[in-house]
Amino acid sequence: MKRHGYKGAGEISKRIGRVYGWEATTREVDDWIFDDITKTFVLDDEMRKFFEENNPWALEEIGRRLLEPYERGLWDADPEVIDGLKNAYLEIEGWIEERMGDVKGDFQGGSIDVMTMEDVAGWKEKVAKVMEG
Repeated sequence: MKRHGYKGAGEISKRIGRVYGWEATTREVDDWIFDDITKTFVLDDEMRKFFEENNPWALEEIGRRLLEPYERGLWDADPEVIDGLKNAYLEIEGWIEERMGDVKGDFQGGSIDVMTMEDVAGWKEKVAKVMEG
């Protein structure tokens, strides 16, 4: 994948997203798999350099995809691994912000908000009220 540069980095990100999706739907992905994915793609200096040079947005997506199962209680992460992931994610966001320069207007950021069913309850009614008024 690395020889394909930008596209290869994107493909790696998609595959990691599928692992997360599998865990979210089946609860069958062992914690060590997420630990190893993080060590291999986010915490490894050579791999981070590859992503930084070729597609930092793919690594940002990987970081978000890995933080989500942790935040949702789907991954009981090794404490050192999750600390490294959180620190790396902040660094990755810094790369992207530097590359963006002075941006004007609306754009999508890389924030994760984990919502529960209780958070979602009543949304239809709230939206209806907003649309009326």
